[in-house]
Amino acid sequence: MLSVFVSSTFRDLKEERKRLLDKLEPALTGVGMEKFIPDGKTSQEIGIKKLRNSDSVIFLISPYYGTLLGECKIDDCPVEDCPMKKGENKISYTHCEYEVALAENKPHQAYLVDKGWDVVGELKEWEKLDWAKAWDNPIFEGYPKNE
Repeated sequence: MLSVFVSSTFRDLKEERKRLLDKLEPALTGVGMEKFIPDGKTSQEIGIKKLRNSDSVIFLISPYYGTLLGECKIDDCPVEDCPMKKGENKISYTHCEYEVALAENKPHQAYLVDKGWDVVGELKEWEKLDWAKAWDNPIFEGYPKNE
């Protein structure tokens, strides 16, 4: 059976994650953090292992950036220009999963979850996410910068 890893911020998209995983289950195996079993490894290590073992990934995107990783625990991380490797910046769990999926050419889809957030309407207009442009745009005022 095909498995689909679901990646998103958790706190703001908890209901959407549950609905998506419930819909996937009859035909596919849905894999999400709700099903992670602690095994002595960090959440990042478990998540990346589950992502790598999945056939594809669905990203649910909201304006919330998510929890920052304290440090990268992925010894064989394929992301060449990771800001954490360079010591430049921290990234979120979801951002890490996205970068690994891209670096490993994992089939994926990303969906902007629109709950009336003005910022989602702005992002829908972009062809590619550009963080520098985002932080300069007044619509992003009030969102915490990844520092």
